[in-house]
Amino acid sequence: MTPDPIGLATCPSCDDLRRKDVSTRFYEARFASGYVDEWPLEKKQRIEEVIRSLGLPASGTALDYGCGNGVLTEVLQKALPNWTIEGGDLSETAVANSSARHPCLHFYLLTEGHIRLHTYDFVFTHHVLEHVYDLDRAWKELMGLLKPTGSMLHILPCGNHGSLEHRLCALRTDGVNPQQDNRFFFEDEGHLRRLSTDDVTRKAEGDGFRLARAYYANQYYGAIDWLTATPHEFLLRLTDGTHATDGWARAKLGWFRWSLGLIGRVRRFRSEYERIRKKSPKAVKHSAFLIGTWWIFVLSDGLNRLLKGLTALEWKSRKAQRNGSEMYLHFSRGRLQDEPPPRCEP
Repeated sequence: MTPDPIGLATCPSCDDLRRKDVSTRFYEARFASGYVDEWPLEKKQRIEEVIRSLGLPASGTALDYGCGNGVLTEVLQKALPNWTIEGGDLSETAVANSSARHPCLHFYLLTEGHIRLHTYDFVFTHHVLEHVYDLDRAWKELMGLLKPTGSMLHILPCGNHGSLEHRLCALRTDGVNPQQDNRFFFEDEGHLRRLSTDDVTRKAEGDGFRLARAYYANQYYGAIDWLTATPHEFLLRLTDGTHATDGWARAKLGWFRWSLGLIGRVRRFRSEYERIRKKSPKAVKHSAFLIGTWWIFVLSDGLNRLLKGLTALEWKSRKAQRNGSEMYLHFSRGRLQDEPPPRCEP
């Protein structure tokens, strides 16, 4: 979980963050402390793959809306090499960080005056819509940034039923909070809502867009991958049986606590082994540890590789299934140049 840098109460109550002044201070503090400085390589490769699959024109102008520190603005440029790419954010600190890290790209503050001066062929957001203090205001802003023929790609946590996270939440009385826009109880304190595909589609259709493509990640193995990489304390909170809906749910939460906890402990051993292996000089106890536990390292390394491989296979074979924990929603007006005509399902 991300720490609370300005002393706001951790959810379930996130009402303060729905105020512009509090939200602004919250994210200025976050970006000043190194918030989202990087994303895993496989994540960036997946996003690049998705953008390349959208059938966008050979050139145009694109905006990374809510660009943060600019990590994915650079990915956007790589995916669309002949495009003019810009990044925009409400945080002055984020814009300054992005400009310093990526001097060849242009970043600006998303103030009302700037927005009126810019329109784009393509707008990209990554884990933005769940954070904004006023979703209707942000959506209206997005519509004003798009050209009449523009399209948009939104990547965000998925609120559809059936993901592993949703199944875990459904076992708890406090798992999903309808009073906070179906927010999952374990969400980062900056998350104000958990949107479904239908939620976002309804907003887009109201402005003349249609859902052109929808991809989903982490239906099962990808979720296990990230859950077992989180701190053990988080896993204990996630599977706390005292909040179970009934006895059967308590037993299932207990099973998840044991199985995910075991996988997590085995995976974490790899990092510990590597840390001791790199020590120089090594004490006798360190050498004895490395010799005596090499087989656990092999098991841990193999488990890590297996989960990464299964996650990649899951994305390749199941990305059309709506029960992922993350969704990639592409909206357009009219057909894109490389998009085949819609097929009628039998």
